[in-house]
Amino acid sequence: MSFSINHLGNSGHLGNQMFQYAFVKSLAKRYNTKFCIPPKEVFGKHYYQRLFSNIDEAFDLNCHRETSAYTDVIEKVFHYDDELVNSLSSGDYNLVGFFQSEKYFKNIEDELRTKDFVFKKEIQDDCSDIVDQYKDSIAIHIRRNDFLKNANHPVQDNQYYIDGLNQFPKNIPVLVFTDDIEWAKQQDIFSDDRFLISETDDPYYDLYIMSKCKYHVICNSTFSWWGAWLANSQNVVAPKNWFAGKCANNNTDDLYLSHWKII
Repeated sequence: MSFSINHLGNSGHLGNQMFQYAFVKSLAKRYNTKFCIPPKEVFGKHYYQRLFSNIDEAFDLNCHRETSAYTDVIEKVFHYDDELVNSLSSGDYNLVGFFQSEKYFKNIEDELRTKDFVFKKEIQDDCSDIVDQYKDSIAIHIRRNDFLKNANHPVQDNQYYIDGLNQFPKNIPVLVFTDDIEWAKQQDIFSDDRFLISETDDPYYDLYIMSKCKYHVICNSTFSWWGAWLANSQNVVAPKNWFAGKCANNNTDDLYLSHWKII
């Protein structure tokens, strides 16, 4: 018995890849068997757009790499599917889907935080000064560029971020992470000296710094979801309108952690 996830690297950027990797490893641990992920050279080869980021550039993963010929098991619903998890008791299976819930890998959360999803040393070293200075800050994540072209992913408006910040004390410094730096610089809500807009222009630096913050106002992006999750943050604000368009009816109940505040 073994598991694979052949579409890893061709079904979304870093955040999606982390969900997919976490699930395949979780299943292998659950059934006391092996798993594999595709070789690095096939990442993004069949994706509909250029990969903004990938899991191998962020972390040093130590696992078997190959593309399997296993039987496909396809995700049928967006929410956690306990029936799927418990149905794979024998055989070799290739997982196809996004599996965006902590419930899919809760059994290995400590291992993911302390082993698999540990950022490369050069990323940690390059960010050490700002992490030391801002580790007790609020991390805000704003995703715009590709979402502006995708009807299924609404861009959160400024009022959401104002409301999110109002959940926390007003004297806490704020780090703003975004894929649209010039836009962020023009927004009045970030003009105060309290705010620092990240200009690393590097997703791995941003995610690492985000994961070291104490408070989080995330957007409807798996990227900032993981920033809050890796931080094991107990102070998270997340948007209720995660999807729109043809994905608007997705059941997102299992996407959010129980202690997150949804607004």
